[in-house]
Amino acid sequence: MVRKALPFVLLVLAAGCMAKLNTEKTLNLSPGQPEGLAIEKVSKTQSINVSAKAASGKFSVYVFLEKDQNEAEKAIHSGKVNDKIIAHQQKTDSAEFKAAIPANEAAVVMVAAEEGKKAEVKLKVTN
Repeated sequence: MVRKALPFVLLVLAAGCMAKLNTEKTLNLSPGQPEGLAIEKVSKTQSINVSAKAASGKFSVYVFLEKDQNEAEKAIHSGKVNDKIIAHQQKTDSAEFKAAIPANEAAVVMVAAEEGKKAEVKLKVTN
């Protein structure tokens, strides 16, 4: 009986697991033109790891909920981080941090060049 149930139990466990997030992307950023990476919503709170390193230039990286994108982008453009930004690191050539994304919420990781100069940034996001 147990042997017959085992494949079904494994299938249920696999279906309930959170999708593995492992994305790497090289961004060629121009001043005033940030680029983002969408994080799909999952049924549980997820912790994402964000790491970024510039091959050239300085950058800022921000994490916010997709539903708050308009307000978050206004804050980013004004240079003032508000409560819509879940996590961030500004004016750096290397960043590494974690961000907690609430259950059933899509998020965005946005990277912007700093100091009016271009930047080439390698972005990696995992969970």
